[in-house]
Amino acid sequence: MASGRTAVLGTVGTAHQHVQLKGSPPAVSDLADAARAAVDGRVSHLLVEADRVVPGRIGSATGRISVASIDDPDVGDMLDDLAEVLRTGGDVVIVPKERMPSTSGLAAILRY
Repeated sequence: MASGRTAVLGTVGTAHQHVQLKGSPPAVSDLADAARAAVDGRVSHLLVEADRVVPGRIGSATGRISVASIDDPDVGDMLDDLAEVLRTGGDVVIVPKERMPSTSGLAAILRY
């Protein structure tokens, strides 16, 4: 697990729920869509690929993403930022790369 990553609060079995929902609401695997949903409190489960880093920033009020260079010391990991969904009551599950249901490094199951 990457440093600073939220502790696992579920099972990899949740990944199978995302696979079943993929392509129809309420699941998304696009970072921008997931960020907006997280800010709105709509994410119930967030699956994050273990050891994956997506450098950039997520606006805490808007969910707007800004891709940036990992070489910039002020840039964080957007997947870690997105894991802040816990403050709205969502669960974060760290999933090994080979078990991820998407290639984006994340999958978000939405409440609505």
